[in-house]
Amino acid sequence: MTGKIAIILGLFYLLSGCSSIGTVGEGACQNLDVPDHMQDTLQASCQGDQQASLALGEYYEARARENADQETYRVAVNFYLRAAASSSGQTFIYVPGAGDVPGYTMPVTTGPRTFGLGQAKYRLAILYYQGNGVRKNAAKACKLLQEAAAADVATDPGFECKE
Repeated sequence: MTGKIAIILGLFYLLSGCSSIGTVGEGACQNLDVPDHMQDTLQASCQGDQQASLALGEYYEARARENADQETYRVAVNFYLRAAASSSGQTFIYVPGAGDVPGYTMPVTTGPRTFGLGQAKYRLAILYYQGNGVRKNAAKACKLLQEAAAADVATDPGFECKE
């Protein structure tokens, strides 16, 4: 019986938006030094607004560039990851068997399907190529750059990707 209650509560939290399962950059909304004029943008980002996350990523990237601060670059990366994340709008939960009925997975709609922002993927590609806020990774940078180009973002990052 305890297992069924846990599943029901888990399903409730998942559907109500209280769960942090699958949230990219979840810690990005806590303990930040955000100017007053950007508080609304932060709130919107924390509620899943990809454009707000992109704006905050750009803000923190600019601050990091001014101060050459890797920690601030990491904050920018977290917001870019939120903005670049796609969601299928569906997840699956396991429903355990009861009696003669075997367990099964059940699809659950979590919201509309969303696609990550190409501009955020472009900014991430540059940060990965330069190693700012993340470990330098040219292969990942090129993959993100291709995804940005597929989203019709004009890309001229200043580096070449080998095909």
